[in-house]
Amino acid sequence: MMNSAPATRILIVDDTPANIELLLGALEDEYELSFATSGRQALALLQTPELPDLILLDVMMPEMDGYEVNATLKQDLRTRHIPVIFITAKTDILSETRALADGAVDFIHKPINTDVLRARVRVHVMLQQRTRALQQSLLDIRLAQEQLRIQSMALVQSPTSIVITDMNATIQYVNPYFEEESGYSAAEAVGQNPRILNSGLTDKSVFEDMWHH
Repeated sequence: MMNSAPATRILIVDDTPANIELLLGALEDEYELSFATSGRQALALLQTPELPDLILLDVMMPEMDGYEVNATLKQDLRTRHIPVIFITAKTDILSETRALADGAVDFIHKPINTDVLRARVRVHVMLQQRTRALQQSLLDIRLAQEQLRIQSMALVQSPTSIVITDMNATIQYVNPYFEEESGYSAAEAVGQNPRILNSGLTDKSVFEDMWHH
């Protein structure tokens, strides 16, 4: 039986219990949820190894508002890439502009429409998953490139003749030691059949020794 993918984790930050209950009720069927009732509590929760995949952050909170919490998140390398959706009762352009300028990915207005909430959350969860998949693909490519670089260095520096052919026995690559041992340059060997080693330029004993390695 295959293991299911880990649940998407969402952190809800709001100082009003009724708002937290509404958000929990709207999202609990699809996501793994946690909540904090203040900005400082949220930042404390984010010190754990398992970070949320998305944060729903109330803007107007006492002591430390959503803008301050978000600014702190963006300064921390561990949390700066977590997408933040602001939950706000403010509808003026300046507030929305500030939210986006500060790095929030979206904002949801109060009173909260649960259908809009679920749709917005679903979109940003999907985008975050795609971003992570792309980052992993880029990491895999870099690792593969590094492995190829190491293998290439090994081929170049090998004290043994190396000849690589395709399925039709056509030479695709020869290393420097092959050039030295056979008398053929890479330009002369590539595209040829390995039988050129028995054409007279290379001493027969060298050919036999090379071919039996």
